[in-house]
Amino acid sequence: MVERIEYILNKLDETGVLNVNELAEELKVSSATIRRDFADLEIQRKLKRIPGGAIKPLDSSIVTLDSDLRMASKLQLNSSGKKMVCEMACKEVRDGECIFIDAGTSTVHMFKLLQDRLITIVTNNFLLSSQITPPITARIIVVGGLYLADYALTYSSTAINEIQGYNFDRCFITCAGVDIHKNFSYSTEIETRNLKNLVCQRSKYRYLLLDQSKLDTIGFCTLEPLTSFDTVFCDQKREDMEYPDNFRFYQSISN
Repeated sequence: MVERIEYILNKLDETGVLNVNELAEELKVSSATIRRDFADLEIQRKLKRIPGGAIKPLDSSIVTLDSDLRMASKLQLNSSGKKMVCEMACKEVRDGECIFIDAGTSTVHMFKLLQDRLITIVTNNFLLSSQITPPITARIIVVGGLYLADYALTYSSTAINEIQGYNFDRCFITCAGVDIHKNFSYSTEIETRNLKNLVCQRSKYRYLLLDQSKLDTIGFCTLEPLTSFDTVFCDQKREDMEYPDNFRFYQSISN
């Protein structure tokens, strides 16, 4: 057991994120064993459990651009849950519409699901290239601006100015976390917050996409009230929590 724990912690130091099933296969143990190890290590504050895995514990409880996980790590986290959320969100889109898809891994699967639709997609999410397979039917406009490589997105005043020239039927927004009790969603820093807020202002319908790991997580910048979104899509519902009426879940789980 000591060797297994040492292996887990060393891998966490190397990658910043752990997957339960992958570790179980590597160590030739059950997924339940890995989950118990994660629970013990979380009590010792050596990691933080998330759906399907674990990440390094944050020095602060507030997520900032510096403390947030890099995109390569985020792509490994709860991928199945994020696909569920994207499937629900894509059902809202109608042919002929112009939509905005925000940067982040919570929306990335939307590109593949929508690439053959008669729609216009505006985005600052540079992960789209890993999702679409030519030929495509959708018209895709990528917003310019300062490119933030660690997060595969564009932002800055250039992106803001470009967004001001568009109007959207629907926008699909990501966030760093949500506080259900305070009714707020959060972003990691000011410039991405400003872009998200502007997109929301210029959209007829607004949607927030998140997975269970974002619940009860506070970001550096306050984004939008949760109840200001037409729908908040989340992969799993914890039955011990109360949610605003605009939350929609793919499935429910017990605590």
